[in-house]
Amino acid sequence: MMNPPPALSSTSTERLAFRRMAYHRFLARALDLAWEHGLLLLLARAVAGPLIEYSLWWFIGWTLYATPGALILDAGIHALWKTTPGRWWIGLEVRTLKGEPIGAWEYLRRNLLVWIVGLGFFLPLIQQCLCWREFNRLLKGEPTSYDARNGWQMVHHPVGPRREHAFILCNVAIFLAIVAAELFWLFSLYNR
Repeated sequence: MMNPPPALSSTSTERLAFRRMAYHRFLARALDLAWEHGLLLLLARAVAGPLIEYSLWWFIGWTLYATPGALILDAGIHALWKTTPGRWWIGLEVRTLKGEPIGAWEYLRRNLLVWIVGLGFFLPLIQQCLCWREFNRLLKGEPTSYDARNGWQMVHHPVGPRREHAFILCNVAIFLAIVAAELFWLFSLYNR
């Protein structure tokens, strides 16, 4: 049986549960977007690699315009497996308030709302403000604005500590790999 999100309360145990759920949601989305952006980048380089002149502006444009593609890919993965790797790893699932799984088109709609309402089209500063607002809602035990308006909820299935620690280590490894790749890319760009 699935556990719906706990009701809003001020006890420290429930506040800790809200905080853990908020961080798990953030890290699951970050993990999924990171590998989906990476896959799309490999496809772009395979198809148009010789035509692309890599520059700082290309990288900024890639970050802005590849996110909708990554979110569509995310919805396609959800349609096939009813979850995404990041959410599966940490035991998260998107459901309706009645506890039913959401369909492929509904999930795509949710992802597009995440891109607009939660990520602000991935535009700098707007994105940070919107992410901060949604994260604070989660810390208070409230659903995100895009979930609340549409009758969706994030359900957590407990996973063991090994799986949780491996999930966190994978996120740290991806973050370090992204930083290393960007430093390598910037170094090679300015040393031509």
